[in-house]
Amino acid sequence: MKYLAHWSYGSLLALIVYWEIWGASATPVSRGFWLALKALPLLAAVHGLRRDSADAYVLATLLVLIYFCEGVATAYSAGVSGTWPACAYGAVEIVLSLVFIGAASFRARFIRRSVTPRARAETGW
Repeated sequence: MKYLAHWSYGSLLALIVYWEIWGASATPVSRGFWLALKALPLLAAVHGLRRDSADAYVLATLLVLIYFCEGVATAYSAGVSGTWPACAYGAVEIVLSLVFIGAASFRARFIRRSVTPRARAETGW
């Protein structure tokens, strides 16, 4: 589950970077602003995920829920207006978010259960 969580998280980050640089329609606000607004929160948990910390998986799961909501809103609004690239972007964002949430939940639970009772008492779990 660790590799599935890392793959889906990295794919979600790559999808957002690709969409904000090349795929999104033009807006009055610069693309760099949207890229920073969407990509920087995901980068906040990368270090903890690489260390395989249960708390980082929980934090990243809470962050990815925001991207799941954005994907639902994007897919719905693009489906109503008939723009298929934005609808596909929203659908892929939904799928990657759900895969990460599932894999990260299992991984965090596994990490928490693998800690010995003595270590739990020392750390306050």
